[in-house]
Amino acid sequence: MSNRAIYYITRKKKRSLIILIIVTVIFSSLYVSLNVIKSTTHLKNSISRTAQTSLSISKKDQSSFDHKAFKETKNYILQYNGIIKPKQIKVIEAMQSIKRDDLPEEYQNVLSYQAINQTENHALFKSGNFILEKGRHLKKRDLNKVMIHEQLAKKNHLKIGNYITLQNNHRYKIIGIFSGKKQEAYTR
Repeated sequence: MSNRAIYYITRKKKRSLIILIIVTVIFSSLYVSLNVIKSTTHLKNSISRTAQTSLSISKKDQSSFDHKAFKETKNYILQYNGIIKPKQIKVIEAMQSIKRDDLPEEYQNVLSYQAINQTENHALFKSGNFILEKGRHLKKRDLNKVMIHEQLAKKNHLKIGNYITLQNNHRYKIIGIFSGKKQEAYTR
């Protein structure tokens, strides 16, 4: 059978050449279109990773709300802000514009905290304001784990794996140390 096929091709050279050109053009077009699809997918993923866009939703009265109401949102970060009194830890004294000597005991030696369920995707880390220096980021499934600022770690001789105890008598394991500075909304 192969002898007959070779004989047919050699006998009808023009027709065989035209068919070969058509098949080559079809396969070349398929190859090019698959590469274009692959490139656009790669570009889309790259842009999505570097876009650093986010949307922040909060209530006017600063109370919390049911985050399960946003079921269709693929990726969200829960965040709670507050102050808490640490036990056996010296806090970093910030430079203040106003000096108050009559501050009640409950407001002395307090830490400002942000409770976040995923630090890697948080705006402060994505923008470069905060940089992870040691350890790892907090993940959704982490319980009783914290990241602390490098100045607080240096002042209290804390490192990855140490535990800190806060006012609520819970112990938290340090899994990350970060650097950087957050611009406060109400300071100069």
